[in-house]
Amino acid sequence: RKTGPVSGAAVRAAAERARVAPPTAVGTVLFAFCALYLLFFGVQSGYLFGAFAGRLPAGFTAAEYARQGFFELCKILLLNLGLLAAASKVCRTPLRQNRALQTLGILLCVCCELFAVVAGAKMGLYIARFGLTPRRVLASWAILVLAAWGGLAIATLVRPFRAVRWAVWAAAGAFALLCIAGPDELIVRGNFALYRQGVSQALDSGVLRQCGARRDLGRLAARLMDCGWFLGRTIDEVEMMLGAPSSAS
Repeated sequence: RKTGPVSGAAVRAAAERARVAPPTAVGTVLFAFCALYLLFFGVQSGYLFGAFAGRLPAGFTAAEYARQGFFELCKILLLNLGLLAAASKVCRTPLRQNRALQTLGILLCVCCELFAVVAGAKMGLYIARFGLTPRRVLASWAILVLAAWGGLAIATLVRPFRAVRWAVWAAAGAFALLCIAGPDELIVRGNFALYRQGVSQALDSGVLRQCGARRDLGRLAARLMDCGWFLGRTIDEVEMMLGAPSSAS
């Protein structure tokens, strides 16, 4: 059976017909989630905020702690944004036009931002102990992007705009800036800085090799000597030890 083209007016009318939930029911669901998160923050404060004091919870390694914080953020953000999207489509009253619903929606997004701050602190603790790697840099980028998405959700509850488009642009722009900054060089420089300051206790040769530190043996030798390695050696001797080809006599 042939059907005519779907117009924008028809789509808007269908969306309006989907608004079947009373504001009281939507507000109850949002309030329940906000109360659950606040209770969770209160009960699990030692686990959540230990990273700010540089402490690991009992039974956790730094890697497990950071990984769990990252995936907690991903799950919570997707759940909350999905809940807000559903509430905005089915509630009879737009969330922005109901002060109580708007406040609950903003509070839900603030909880997302708290999870993002906690995840960032956990990742920072992990990096401080074991240095930077490409995966840790990408995870840090993702945490910043997710935090930005939470901020955009708050903004769209205050004033309507094309939040999805801005979210895509924020992710793409942040990734472009990361690429322009040269992540490999940032990782190598950061790891040497952490080691030189005594924050990190070892240099991961695999990470340095992966990030191309051996492509410039002169710079690598200078950095190692600056960290106190190869005392009494010349930079040419260190380059030879690192595998530089010997010059013909």
